Amino acid sequence: MGAPDPLERPAMEKPATWQDVATALAELEQRQVAMRSKISSLQSLSSIRAEEVQALRQQNAKDQNGLKLAYAARAAQMQRQSRALMSQAMRAGRQAQRSRSLAARATVAAKEARSELGELRGALRGLEVALDAKTQETQKCRKECSKLRTDLRHMEQKAAMDALQLQRRDVVLGESAVVLRHFLCRVPPYPSRRWHSRKAENTSNAG
Repeated sequence: MGAPDPLERPAMEKPATWQDVATALAELEQRQVAMRSKISSLQSLSSIRAEEVQALRQQNAKDQNGLKLAYAARAAQMQRQSRALMSQAMRAGRQAQRSRSLAARATVAAKEARSELGELRGALRGLEVALDAKTQETQKCRKECSKLRTDLRHMEQKAAMDALQLQRRDVVLGESAVVLRHFLCRVPPYPSRRWHSRKAENTSNAG
């Protein structure tokens, strides 16, 4: 066995190679691209939901206006009908049966109007519930977008720190290579076996 090489490094754990670092950076970039794509999709979905909520609000306002107009028209109609019925009842005077019939008709009309008004109020409550649900869903999407933006910012900061560490390691490796070349230039080469054999022959001849 030959003499041990003084420049040979002792056995130790295998350090991370540049290929490992490059692979890790590539995976990190892929995650960032996927995260940006997901944020873009969520932003698009949030915009769509916001447009839906806006359209629903406009439709709700339109429906409310329509309900108010219908209610006002129905109330005016009921008022006119009531006045007409009362006028007829007053003019009837002695015709009690006819007056009772007209009063019964007025009562039925009032009940029908109240029933229609209840249905309109129920429809209005349904629209309000749907609007609240859309609003909550939009807020949830916005919170998720905010969380994803925060995660992306943290990943970008970590990538920047990793890149800075790689630059520093590159500088240290460059300086180590310079020192190693300088040391190798100063170490004399080892004598060859042929030089040892010639020295032994000269010694035996001299004896």
